[in-house]
Amino acid sequence: GNLQVSRELALRMFGAFSRRREQKGFALIARNIYGSNTIDYPLFENRDFDSYHSVILRAGGQDSTVTKLHDIVATNLVDGTTNLEVQAYRQCVLYIDGEYFGIYNLREKVNKHWIAQHYGYDPENIDLLVGNGSVLQGSNKEYKELIEWCSNTNFKSDENYAQLAAKIDIDNYIDYLISEMWVANTDTGNIKFFRERSSDPERSKWKWIYYDFCWTFLGVTRDSFETFTNPTGHGSGKAFSNQLTISCMQSEEFQQKFLARAAELLNTIYTPENVLAKIEECVAAIEDEMPRDAEKWPEGGGVGNWQACVENTRNFARKRRNVMIDFLQDHFDLTDAETLELFGEKDDVE
Repeated sequence: GNLQVSRELALRMFGAFSRRREQKGFALIARNIYGSNTIDYPLFENRDFDSYHSVILRAGGQDSTVTKLHDIVATNLVDGTTNLEVQAYRQCVLYIDGEYFGIYNLREKVNKHWIAQHYGYDPENIDLLVGNGSVLQGSNKEYKELIEWCSNTNFKSDENYAQLAAKIDIDNYIDYLISEMWVANTDTGNIKFFRERSSDPERSKWKWIYYDFCWTFLGVTRDSFETFTNPTGHGSGKAFSNQLTISCMQSEEFQQKFLARAAELLNTIYTPENVLAKIEECVAAIEDEMPRDAEKWPEGGGVGNWQACVENTRNFARKRRNVMIDFLQDHFDLTDAETLELFGEKDDVE
């Protein structure tokens, strides 16, 4: 109930296809012409940062008319528990010029400043790419050369795989793939990855950013391993290359590491109990506010529809681990005994 920070900022509409929704997303950007190029306040309790160049107010993107929760649940599950860095979140209510605008998620904004804060990299010396390697900052030369090399190299060779592991952060990439697969993301073209142009071999490895999960928690039976290993590509129109994943999967060492990590994550952060607890935490924060939000934004179908969509998300959480075990067993040609040894017993769900 107390004013915490007051600043003049640029307010800009944020998002891609989500702009078609009635409830828009916004970016808040600090600029010197408004007094300072930073927002100086510890906006997120689980971050040590107290200064931000920009943040975003996200209504849930395409999920704004479904649950408003999918993106923050997906990223919250891996935050601090994996080799992935994600945007912090804070559920809030937005007013613009005194007018009620409903429930939003205040989030860190993924850009060079976010990378610099989370990794300690030089923000002016970062290659930040999107999609198949389009440049957001820096250069895509090294990445394009990497993918070309991968397409012409056999990674069954331990020597070749060791060279690949010197170019990408294998632990980060495995966690990225497994976490994308678990949420059954159907909008997989949202890919951002980066490196620092550095002589330090660890800082110069490519790392992936886990973000934007509007189209998740929907198809519980989806075989997401096939999605990321299909030679024709993935995402809308199969427009996004799977070359890197296909190359990695040629390596026996990578396969074993992938399976061991999948088992670990499926038995820790992706158990039904853990996922359901995250869902309930996020639901509890906005449940009392939903009637007012639904009145402001009737496009979402009302509180009853929101409750039904949240229940569908709970059902996904209950069943998804079993589905992943099945398709991993199938794709890696594991025996029942090998599957049981790796993953343990399946969950008792209808």
